Formats: sequence, C-alpha cells, structure tokens
Amino acid sequence: TSLDMAAKKKSKLSPADEPEAPPRAAPVADTRRHCFIQALLARGYMELDEALALYREIVENFDATMRDFTAFWGAASRSLMILDLEIRTAKYDYDGKQYLAVVNNAQTDVTKLATRLSPEQIALFRVALDEILKTDDAATRGVDFMTAINYACTSSQEILTQGEKQGTQMTQLEKQTLTVARMNSKEREQTLLELVKDGWLGQIGAEARLVLGPRSFCELR
Repeated sequence: TSLDMAAKKKSKLSPADEPEAPPRAAPVADTRRHCFIQALLARGYMELDEALALYREIVENFDATMRDFTAFWGAASRSLMILDLEIRTAKYDYDGKQYLAVVNNAQTDVTKLATRLSPEQIALFRVALDEILKTDDAATRGVDFMTAINYACTSSQEILTQGEKQGTQMTQLEKQTLTVARMNSKEREQTLLELVKDGWLGQIGAEARLVLGPRSFCELR
C-alpha cells in the first residue's frame, strides 16, 4: 500500500537527510546578562543607580532590589572571567557616587591594542596620570587643564638635552612624553576631553582641573 511504501522510504533516509532539530533557545537568564553586559560595554561605565534602573528594565521587574541586582551583575562578571574581564564597582571620591564598569585584567599585547586610541593618545593619558598621581595634593586638587596640554612640549626638549648631556637611557615616562610631543596642542586638548567623556579622567571645580575619572577608579580598585 502507499502507507507501507512511505514507511519503507522513511526508514531508508540517512541521518543527513533527516530534518534538523530547531536550535535550542538560550536560557532567559543568559540572554538578560548578555544584554546588560553589552549595554555596559557600550557606555564604558555607569552610575550604580543608573545601572540598577537598566537591570530592572531588562528583567521587567521594577520592584527588583539592589541585592537582586548585585547577584545579577556578579553572575555576569563571572561569565566574563574567561575573557580576562570582570565587572567592578567603586566609590568615586569626587562626587561620592558608586560606579560600575567592565575592567580588563589581562596585560597582553593583544589587550593593549584593543583600543580605539592611538599610541600618542595612550601616551598622553599615561603622562596625565603621572602628573595627577605625582603628589597627594595633585591627586586631591587635580592638575590644571592647560598645564596638562602643554606639559609634553615644555618637557620634551629638557628630556632630550639632559639625555645628551648625561648619555643616559630614557625612562618609560620620558619616552611617553616625547611621544606626546608629536601631537599638536589641539590634538592634546581633544584627547583629554575625550578621556573625560569616557570616564578615564574627570574635571572638578570652577577651573575644571583634571583628576582621575570614575572608570580609572574602578580599574585601580
């Protein structure tokens, strides 16, 4: 009969001919964590209260507590360990608020290249950090913005002259300073403002003096 023929034909199908099972959907919890991580990476850093509001929206529970949220981002952080990343919180001394950020725990050349900043811009950030952290007063009060812009220009010639006189090798900071000197004043200004926008640096007071930003606080915690 036709039914017998269909049954025999079906029995002769190879595994490759059999219809594939539909892909399994990712667990809802994993999807929510992925959504949150993507949002945090896109922003770079977030105020803790802002991140809590985002979490409540993602899980569709506006009564979720901070304790619920802490367990949520803790699980998200553990899922990032395989990538040498983790989520950290830190209290920002200059405004008293708590911030959340994804930080990189790896120190390989690959991670150093995983940035949209040029070598000159990275060198400027390191030079600015050195100036900010040079003394307790500078760390507290910050560094004058224009001083940070002009520092490399005024220091580069001194470094070259001193090196020629003493015949000594340059330190890492001196090399970075000379690298920054390749940038013009406008490029240095734009880079510092971009670093402020991204949370690596901050500005305080009426003079908008440069200090460590909330993202750097999370990295250095």
